Amino acid sequence: MIAKNGIDWTAMGFTVYGECPEYGSTKRKRNNVSHESKRNISFTPAYKLWVRLLQMDRGTTYTLCEEWKQFENFEKWYNENYYEVEADSMEFTYRFFDIDNTILSPDTSCFLPRSINRINKRNYQLIELVKQYECIMPDNVRKHCEKLCEVLTNGKVE
Repeated sequence: MIAKNGIDWTAMGFTVYGECPEYGSTKRKRNNVSHESKRNISFTPAYKLWVRLLQMDRGTTYTLCEEWKQFENFEKWYNENYYEVEADSMEFTYRFFDIDNTILSPDTSCFLPRSINRINKRNYQLIELVKQYECIMPDNVRKHCEKLCEVLTNGKVE
């Protein structure tokens, strides 16, 4: 199937369910007056994120759930779960609930304010560094780092 933007998704190995997303209608304000306008769905944030997830799924590291391989399902989840906070931008994440997650699905993904997500990413990098260097760390430093990583991963020391 060839999409409106000229991409042949089936030739690239994707299974296409239903029709490609069509042009949608949206209300836009210009000079404080509402206007009905047509926009290409491929410029929406939901569609851009969906395409990025499809690209991640093509590799061997990540798996996109079957439900999200259909844009309409992903767009519904996106619209129901996206929110905004003052003075911070939002980011999509699939590693907030489980740092080692490789499944991209409604159960494993969420939107977070960028400031919170950055902390989560730094913790992930710290854990990876500790794993990399634990064999050369002194015992007392390694044990402390293991406890820190456990807190960062589980929220508590067991």
